[in-house]
This record gives sequence, C-alpha cells and structure tokens, in this order.
Amino acid sequence: MENRKDLIELQRMPASLWSKLGNRHTLAVLAILICTILWGLSFISAKSLLIAGLTPIQVNSARFIPATAVFLVLYLARHFLRSGSVEHSDSNPQPQHSTRASGLSWEFKAKAGLAAIMGIPVYFLLETMGLNFTSAGTASLITGLSPIINAIALLIFLRISIARIQWIGIIMSCFGVYVVAQADISLSMSHTAMLGNSLVFLSACSWVAYTIMNKPLVEKYDNLTLNTYQHLVGTAVLWLVAFFKEGIPFARWNFVIWANILYLGVFCSALAFFLYLFALKSLSSTVITSFINLVPFVSVLGARIFLGEPVSWTKLLGGILTVTGVYLVSSQDVPSTQAPSAKAAQANRGKNSSTTERTPL
Repeated sequence: MENRKDLIELQRMPASLWSKLGNRHTLAVLAILICTILWGLSFISAKSLLIAGLTPIQVNSARFIPATAVFLVLYLARHFLRSGSVEHSDSNPQPQHSTRASGLSWEFKAKAGLAAIMGIPVYFLLETMGLNFTSAGTASLITGLSPIINAIALLIFLRISIARIQWIGIIMSCFGVYVVAQADISLSMSHTAMLGNSLVFLSACSWVAYTIMNKPLVEKYDNLTLNTYQHLVGTAVLWLVAFFKEGIPFARWNFVIWANILYLGVFCSALAFFLYLFALKSLSSTVITSFINLVPFVSVLGARIFLGEPVSWTKLLGGILTVTGVYLVSSQDVPSTQAPSAKAAQANRGKNSSTTERTPL
C-alpha cells in the first residue's frame, strides 16, 4: 500500500512541475535568470577580446553581426511559414498588430529605434570603453546600481511607486554587489579611473532607459518583431561608427577571437535579448533591473571556474546578499509597480464585474 502511494505521488510530480513552469511569471523569472547568467559570463569573454587587442567598437560591431543574423533568419522564416499557412487555410485570421516591417507604424519605428540606440550602441560602447579605464569589479559595482537608477526614473518620469519590501530588496542586493566587487576596487582616484567609472555609470543609465522605453512596446508587439527591428537599427549604428572610426580587421582574427565573438553574438546578444524582452512582458522593470545585480556574482564564479581566480568568503557573503535581495524584489511584483493605465484598467474591470476577484500577478 505504501509503495502504491509513493507511485501515485511520483505520477503527480511531473504534472505539478509542468503547471509551475506553465505559469508565465515563473517562465519570466527563469528567462531573466538565464539572461543574467549569460551576461555575467560575457564580461570574461569581452575582457579577453580587449586583451587580445580589439577595440570596444570592433568588439561590439562584430558581436552584433551573428545576433542580428539569427533574428533576421527567424523573422523571415516565420514570415514565409505564415504566408504559406494563410494560402492553404480557408479560415480568416484574427486582426492583430502587423509583424511585417512594411506594416509597422512610424510611431513604432521611432520609439523602438530610439530604444534600440539606447540599449545596443550607446550601452555597449559606453560599457566596453569604460572597461578600458577601470577594473571589472568597479564596473560591476556601478552596473549594480541599475535598480536604484530605475526606481528613481520611475518615480520622476512615470510617477510609479515602489513597494517598501522591494526597496529593502534593492538596497540589500546593491550592498551585496558592493561586497562582491569590494576586493577588486582600486582606491586610486586617477583621471582615467574616474573617466572609466563615469562611462560605465552612463551605460547603466542608458540600459534603464532602454528597459523603460521597451515596456509599452513588448505589451503591444511580439518579441521577435521587436528584437529583429531593434537589432537591425542598433547594428547599423554600430557599423556606421566602425566604418568612419577604424574599420573591422576580420582577416587578422584567430579561432579564439571568433569563438568569443560568436558566443557574445549568438548567446549573450540574440538569446539574451530575446529572453530579456520576454521577461519584461510579464515582470516590472523594477524586478528586471534587480536581476542585473546578479551579474557581478556570476562573473566572479565564472572567473573562478574558467580563469582559476580565488573566491573569498567575503565575495560569497556578498553573493548571498545579492541573491536574497533579488528574491525579495521579484517575489513582490505587486500592482504598485504597474503603470497608471494598467491600474485604471483593473479598476474598470472591477466596477463592471459582479464579483470581486484578485488579478493574478
């Protein structure tokens, strides 16, 4: 009898696990977590390319070639598959926002294009140039300020309040970032170090702007269309800068350089951006940016695994604080972080409904 009960429990486990994974919020958290891991390891790859002699413009111009190619192939494949299915289908498709480039409005092109410039050429060039003048630990510390920058931006520009428990989580995760990066921070306040720190800080601001600007777009347009268009715009800007600045010496690159370029392009750009916008559709920008605090922790672990760098108990404690802070923020994605329009829509639904229901988060 006991064995039969155990068998029944084992049979229920896959269904229970699938129901949890089927929850969009859970999938969004998993998506941003994978994205954070990929970006954490990207610091090691990008730093190795800079050491190999590539410039920040060359690194970022090259990495977005495979990323854009992946999105373009997927976009065109979906377009042809949909065209074929429409020709052989007798049913009329439901009206929806067009996913064809020719059918996109000028408003979308302007807003998505501006967000693309902030999130691809501006962010990556500022961050990579800053790494030339400051340490990786300092850069990760400044990047970890993104949740604070995001919260301030939401309060100033969108009048969106942050829950008290989320503020606690933000402060805890930022302190964890400080502890993790403390061992690598140089006390030197030279002009070059200050320049590097300023560039990384500006890159963090540009990423917050990219996140906030994309929030209404991901709710209106599909992920693949938005990513394809923004990568085309961002890569075009990077290539214009590279063409007029210094060029890309492909012929002189060896296998190791190309392997790092492909990793940065396919995984850290194409896959990570897709997962990031997928998560942004279900999670608030406060939760999304709080996960960026995990990047320094992942970078430290990656350096330990791939480069053999030691990990002190202090860094381990900082990692635990960071993870705990991120958990507090992500587990309290309350309606207070939603836009006013969303709150109004929920209020109207509540008035028109005969029974009161809690909107699932």
